[in-house]
Amino acid sequence: MSMRYVHALFKDYYRRSFQPPDVPEMGRREIAYQLFGSDSMVRHKSVPGEAELRRLFAEASPRHAYYSSSYFEKPGEPDMSLKEWRGADLVFDIDGDHLQTRNCAGVKLMTLACLDDARLETIKLIDILTNEFGVASMRITFSGNRGFHVHVEAKEVIQLGQEERREIVNYITAKGDLTRQLIAGGEFLLDVADAKSIRRDMGGPARVLKAVLDVLGRKPKPADVAGRRDEVLRRLGVTIDEVVTIDVNRLIRMPNTLHGKTGLKVAELGVGDVERGVEAVLGKAIAFSKGSIAVKLNEPVGEVLGEPVKGRAGSVVVLPQGAAVYLLLSGSADLARGEAWT
Repeated sequence: MSMRYVHALFKDYYRRSFQPPDVPEMGRREIAYQLFGSDSMVRHKSVPGEAELRRLFAEASPRHAYYSSSYFEKPGEPDMSLKEWRGADLVFDIDGDHLQTRNCAGVKLMTLACLDDARLETIKLIDILTNEFGVASMRITFSGNRGFHVHVEAKEVIQLGQEERREIVNYITAKGDLTRQLIAGGEFLLDVADAKSIRRDMGGPARVLKAVLDVLGRKPKPADVAGRRDEVLRRLGVTIDEVVTIDVNRLIRMPNTLHGKTGLKVAELGVGDVERGVEAVLGKAIAFSKGSIAVKLNEPVGEVLGEPVKGRAGSVVVLPQGAAVYLLLSGSADLARGEAWT
């Protein structure tokens, strides 16, 4: 009963509301999706344009939908060796599941606190790409669950191979000794006495200096940095899913589709949306917002999408539609029998 209701909502979304994303050369990308009631993936689809993509999803009503970060000469060819790879976007995935923070460790359902930790990591990544790699534009999306995706679609990156992408990953995750950007000849390259002057657009040395100050305090000595190098690097690096960035044949969630575990939209965001906070992100991501639904809890929840949920297993609670759909898809609740939704 619960899944039939959610499936009907997804069908309505793809028939009435779905807008194909404006991504470069969709016709040269592989399309893939998973249907309700199936564990297998439908792959190796291709569409020439927006109308065909809209029609495909209106008919399929997928639970999950993906497109390739890669460009192919023959995207619909089932044999990967015959697709004729022509390049791939540089994609970064920041997921709360991978963050070892107090807010994210061991959390089953997405919380605003965990999502905010992922948001802060995303801001660090955006700053590095902008101020240290010179990336002029990027596509930022909420993943639909606990994190964010950042796509760089510039022609300068699409021909990068796995080794070049691995070097980028090592830099962003601070696997190298980036402290040498800060110290030369036993002296700091930037004025540590003027920490207030550190700006995000100053690039790598300023970022390293901020990490040093966060770890060592406001009066660090160059000799002290080496002893606490690991702490500095942990503060300096961005936690990304490294495999996603290195892979040149990656399927990634398609913007504007629905996430089948949450019912939230894979929403496109501006930098300002990310900086404003998680409420601004969810404001763009909640696809179902018509009225309220009565659900029966299968377990204590606490909160969902910022909504407090009071009750133990077996309790019937009335929640906004988006929050209720999230719980239904997660298995944390079922539609309350005999209860109507408004």
